[in-house]
Amino acid sequence: NNINKADNGTTYHIASGFSDIQSVWTPASVDSNVEDKPHQKYWVSSDDGKVDVTLYHGYTTLVWNKEGGGTWDTGADGGDKAWTISDDVFGGGHFNNTEDTYADPGRYGLAGDAVIFTDATPGTIKVTHTLHPGTMTVSGDYTFDGTKIGGDNHGLFSSGTLSVTGGNVKFNNLSSVIFGEGITLRGGTSEFDVATYGVVTDKLTVTGGEHSIAGQLGVTTNLDMTGGKLTLSNEIKSAANLTLSGGDLVLEGGALNAFSYTQTGGRLTVDGSAISGDGAAALTTTADAPALSVTPDSALRIENAGYVYNTGVTYHIASGFNVASSWDVANVSHDARGKHINYEVKQTARGVDVYLQSDSRELTWTNGGQNGVWETDTSTAEQPLDLAKNWRWTNSQDVQVDDTFWEADTVHFGETGKGDVTVSGEVAPLLMTVDASGYTFKAGEGTPARSAPTSCASQTETRRLPAPSSWCARLRLTLLRQARASLTVR
Repeated sequence: NNINKADNGTTYHIASGFSDIQSVWTPASVDSNVEDKPHQKYWVSSDDGKVDVTLYHGYTTLVWNKEGGGTWDTGADGGDKAWTISDDVFGGGHFNNTEDTYADPGRYGLAGDAVIFTDATPGTIKVTHTLHPGTMTVSGDYTFDGTKIGGDNHGLFSSGTLSVTGGNVKFNNLSSVIFGEGITLRGGTSEFDVATYGVVTDKLTVTGGEHSIAGQLGVTTNLDMTGGKLTLSNEIKSAANLTLSGGDLVLEGGALNAFSYTQTGGRLTVDGSAISGDGAAALTTTADAPALSVTPDSALRIENAGYVYNTGVTYHIASGFNVASSWDVANVSHDARGKHINYEVKQTARGVDVYLQSDSRELTWTNGGQNGVWETDTSTAEQPLDLAKNWRWTNSQDVQVDDTFWEADTVHFGETGKGDVTVSGEVAPLLMTVDASGYTFKAGEGTPARSAPTSCASQTETRRLPAPSSWCARLRLTLLRQARASLTVR
C-alpha cells in the first residue's frame, strides 16, 4: 500500500536474511494500490537470502498477435489482449512474449505504446477510438478502418512516426492520419483512401514501394522521395520543401503547393487534363521567394494529355517560382494523341510550360510494325486508332520517332524495310520518293478497284509517273492537288 506515486523501476524489499528460500510469490500474485499506470507489472526476484518486488509501468512496444484482424482499442476500455510485448527495455525484458492490451494516453501530444503489425497476422483492424500510438510500423497485409456509426470517424493522431515497410496496407475511413515526427514509406503498397480526410506529418519520406494518398495532404517541412511511386490525387495537397531524386511522383487533380521544388532524378508525372489551357499549374507556390531547380537527367511525364491538334496545347507545369533550371526537353514524355506531335519546354518569367503541337512531317518507311502495311491514320480524340508504326521522323530535339502515316505527309522509301508494301485504303502523301530497288506496292483491303495491274514494282531508273488515276489504279496513291505534289522513283 501507499505506493500510488511510485516511479517505474522502484524495488520493494519484502524479505531478507533467509538462508533457504524454497519458493516465492509469482508476479501474477502481486498487487498494490498503484492506479492509472500503463502496463503495471511486478517482477519478483530472490537471491542472497532476500526477496524483492520491482514495480514496472509505462508505455512499451507491442506486436499485434490476433489472426484475421480484430479491434484496436485500449485496456482501459476492456480491450482484448491482442498484443504481445516485444521490448528489451521495458521491465528489463522480463515481460517479452507476454500478452497484453494496448495503452493510450488519450490525447495528442502524448505518446502511447509503440505498435508493430507484422506479416504473421494480417487482417482488418477496426479503429474504435481516436488513438495516439508512440510509433507505428506495418509490414503485412492490413486494412485499418475507422468507420463510426454516427458522427465523425476515428483517426490516428500520433506525435511519433509511421513506417510502412511491406505488405498491402490500407487506411480507410479515418478522420485523419497524423504523425507529427514523420511518415516513411519504404516498401509494399499503401493506400490512404479519400474518406480518410487528411494525412498530416512533419516529414514524408518515400524510398520504395507503391503508395497513394487520396485525401488531403499536408507536409509541414520536407517531402523527400528517393524511390518507389507516390500518387497524390486530392485537390488540396501541400509540402513546404519538395525534393525528388528518384522514383515516380504522380500529381493528379489539383495543384501541389510547395515553397520550393528540387528535382535531381526520378520522374514527375502530371495530369495533362487538369493543367492544359486555362487550368492551374501542377506545381504552385505561396512562398515569398520560391525556388525551382531541375537537373538535366530529371524526367517529366504528361499523362492524360488528350488529343493535340495543329493549333497546339500548352500544359502548365509550374507557376509562381523563381526558376533556376528546368526540364531538358529530351527527358519529357507524354501520352498525347495527334498527328506527329512535336514539343518544347518553355521557361516563363515565373514558371515552366510544355507546348505540344502536331503537323505534317517527312517520314521514312521502316516497316517497324512488321506488317508491311501503308495506311492512313485518321485517329480522333473520340476514336483513337492503334495502327502499326511503320514510319519514322526526327523531332525538334533530333530524336527519331516511330509513328504512323497521316494525310499530307511527305514519304520516303529507302534501304530500310524494303519488300512488299501493302497499301490499305487510300493514301495521300504530299510527296513520295522511292530511291531504292526491291519495293513492290500491292493493293490491300479497302483499296478501290480499277482496271489496272495488281502491283507495281519500284524501278531503278528515275522517271515521272503518270497521274494517280492511271498508275497502279488499285493502289490509288492519291497525290494532293498542290503544285509540289509529285511521286518520284529513283
